Order: sequence, then structure tokens, then C-alpha cells
Amino acid sequence: MATTGIPTKLQEQHYQISPDYVRISVAAAIELGLAPGRINGCSCNCINLLQNYPQGCAANCSYCGLARERPGLAEENSFIRVDWPLYETDLVAERIAQKEAESSVGRVCIAQVQDHRATRDLIDMADRVHKAAPEVPISGLVTATLLDEDDLHEIKQAGVDIIGVGLDAVSEDLFLKTRGKLAKGPHRWDQHWEIVRAARRIYGPMKVNCHLIVGLGETDKEMFDMIYQLKSEQIAGYLFSFNPEPGTEMQDVPRAPLERWRRIQ
Repeated sequence: MATTGIPTKLQEQHYQISPDYVRISVAAAIELGLAPGRINGCSCNCINLLQNYPQGCAANCSYCGLARERPGLAEENSFIRVDWPLYETDLVAERIAQKEAESSVGRVCIAQVQDHRATRDLIDMADRVHKAAPEVPISGLVTATLLDEDDLHEIKQAGVDIIGVGLDAVSEDLFLKTRGKLAKGPHRWDQHWEIVRAARRIYGPMKVNCHLIVGLGETDKEMFDMIYQLKSEQIAGYLFSFNPEPGTEMQDVPRAPLERWRRIQ
């Protein structure tokens, strides 16, 4: 049986964890001058930051590269099929500030994972970025399972002006199968909606978004109904296409045809 990425206590003592360390996408690392390379024909104007903990993410979503039961060390696994190298948070904030002076960073997005420290650390990380680069807007891609309304207020006070929630699955049955009990995960459909609607009240219209993934097993009608529901509540829907991640429960599930993805777009 493959081993999962749970370090020993000795390893944990030397582990580079959030809020002092953060993973960023390869594109963001290139944009900030932290990794060699060049992005041809465009730039990475949104810097995505991903929290990092010894056990990785305690959730076990069946399609996700961060899933608890995915083999390999958490910090070495890919996520959305790209690498996320690890850097000191203060160094990343410093580089964001440099790019702010050049007007080449449009937004920073800090993503939570399922860990008991994640909310406290999101606030800490947002504060570091905001102090270093006060003009750069900050989004929080939050883990609804960890939050209550007080947390949402604190996150806003730390300088976060947009909240994203990874709903991903567009029906309760599909959510249960891919993210909830049937996936051996902690997430609940009703709790996600409570946080989405609380965030809508606190942050305002179109300042909250839900991520939706095409290709998890939903019908077109289910996807369209969800998009219309979000719009009716002045919540944005951010559309993504399922791409099987090696080592996950859904690694052998084919991705949705491009034609379907474009039609839904």
C-alpha cells in the first residue's frame, strides 16, 4: 500500500509551515522572480498563495491533488496538475510589494486548506501581505468547514475584500459523494451554503464567489441551475474544468469533453 504524506514528529519540528511559509504556483514564482523561467505573451497578475502544513489537507475530496489519502508528501504533491514551490511568506510579500510599485500585480488570493490552524493563519498571512503592499487587493479562498460568521468578519478586517468558496460539486448528492462522508471527508453541503450566504451578507453583492467544476458527474441542467441560483443571490460563479489528478480517487475518470466545457461557458 502506498504511504501518504504524514511526517513523523521529528520531521514536523523542521517542517516549514504556514503562516511563516507559503506555497505559490510556478507561474507566480516566475512572476515574482523567485523561480527561473518566462511566461510568453502574458503575465501572472494574480498571485495565488496556498497554505502548507505537515499533514497537508485534512479533507479528502476525491478529485483534489491535496486530498488526505493521496500518496506522497503533501508539500511535494502537485495541485491542479502544477507544482507549488514553497517560500517564506515575508519574502513573497516583499516581492509582491516590489511588483505593486511596478503596477504589475492585480490581486493576491490566499487559499486555505483543511487544518485547525488555517483560519488564524489566513488572517496572519493577509495582514503580512496588506502591510507590505497596501494597495494590492486580497481575496480569500476559504474552507467553509472551518468558519463561522465571526471568522468572516475577522478575515475582512485583515484586508480581504473578496471571499471565494470551493463548492465544486453542484448538487448535494454529488457533493456528498466527492467531498463529504462518502469520500471520507469532513465537508457538509448545508454548512457550505451557510457560509456562502453569510459571506454574501458581510462582503456584499458579487464580492463572494463559488467555484464550480465541470465534469465531476453533474448534468448540464444541474450546472445551469446552480449558475442561475448563484446569480439570483448576487454571488459569482467561477467555472473550472475537471482534470484528473494522478493518485487521487478520480484519477481514471475522463475529463469532460472540451465541447461540453465551452458550451457551459
